[in-house]
Amino acid sequence: MNKEIRLRPTTVEDAPKYIEHLQRHFAESGKDDLIFHPMLDLQNRVEADEIKKIAEKWAKKIPEEGSRLTWIAETSERIIGHVDLSPMGVASARHRLQLGMGLEKPARGYGWGTLLLKAAIRWSRENAFDWIDLDVFAHNEPALKLYSSQGFQSVGTTKDLFRIGGKSIDDIHMTLDLRGK
Repeated sequence: MNKEIRLRPTTVEDAPKYIEHLQRHFAESGKDDLIFHPMLDLQNRVEADEIKKIAEKWAKKIPEEGSRLTWIAETSERIIGHVDLSPMGVASARHRLQLGMGLEKPARGYGWGTLLLKAAIRWSRENAFDWIDLDVFAHNEPALKLYSSQGFQSVGTTKDLFRIGGKSIDDIHMTLDLRGK
């Protein structure tokens, strides 16, 4: 893996490369006994119109409904990781953000996930949000370790939320309290 990786917020021009990254990343779920996305066939569902949809989300400012803020980790050739923040769908919950992230397998183990996560946390604090929420599969120990290392705490588990490839998947809801820290 090229260790020369740059972290930065996305622009609408990044949408095509970002979708290509998501296709590669989603294709990895279910390989090597690590399922990290609830739809194994999602890589086949990401169409060209997704480029327009993601660019529209990035063009909006958080906490506007339908907005998303994304940071990417990229090499000189392509995007290899991302973290994103989205506001809650209900206006009365817009003091909270929902976090999603993913790194392609060749980028894992170099600390890029920690750097992406720290960028999202820093931005959330600087912009006076109170909470960041996320969901992670219970068997995804590397992700659980990463989130816990940055202060996220488990607040509940939904048993048998997904059944993927005949396997029951428990989902853990985690949250980070940004107030007063």
